[in-house]
Amino acid sequence: MESCTVHPDCLPLDFLQFAHHCEVLSDGRPLPRQQDFSLTDVMWLDGRIYEIDVLGSFPDYYFRKFGIFWQAVYGENFAGHWLSEIELRTTKLDALRAQYDQVVSQRAPQINRSRLIWPDEAEITLDRLMIPFTLDGETVSQIVVAAHFDSELSDLMVLHGSGLPQLVMEEGPQFLLPLAS
Repeated sequence: MESCTVHPDCLPLDFLQFAHHCEVLSDGRPLPRQQDFSLTDVMWLDGRIYEIDVLGSFPDYYFRKFGIFWQAVYGENFAGHWLSEIELRTTKLDALRAQYDQVVSQRAPQINRSRLIWPDEAEITLDRLMIPFTLDGETVSQIVVAAHFDSELSDLMVLHGSGLPQLVMEEGPQFLLPLAS
């Protein structure tokens, strides 16, 4: 996995640091190994990260860990839940599956921008970096997702009781970080 080809002006510094960390973990392999990753090694992301396991050939996604930022944004902790289970309750997060599917099919990190819009019309814009990991060296077994946003976490806490926000993917360039080799 190569992060060196991404110009620093294109990405927030915390994303560049995370991409570089994952590139070091990959050690020249196409994907970093899941067993080499630890949340404690990326403490600068401070709760703005979550891990999902990728299971099955028509993948479903299992939320393993869900950071405090994401809990504040969505108003609940998705840890221990399947995306398919969440999709049965709401259509507000339908855009997630397409994003995860793209990471799995391309076996490459993805960067995109989205808006979260709450029922009371409050909204935030955030950038999302999704990095695939592998257990077997070939198949994507996990995606680690990090967020970058310009709002204060305390501002998001006010939205906590407003209900689940609608996820809207922004049009425009979606960045794909190239893989090594």
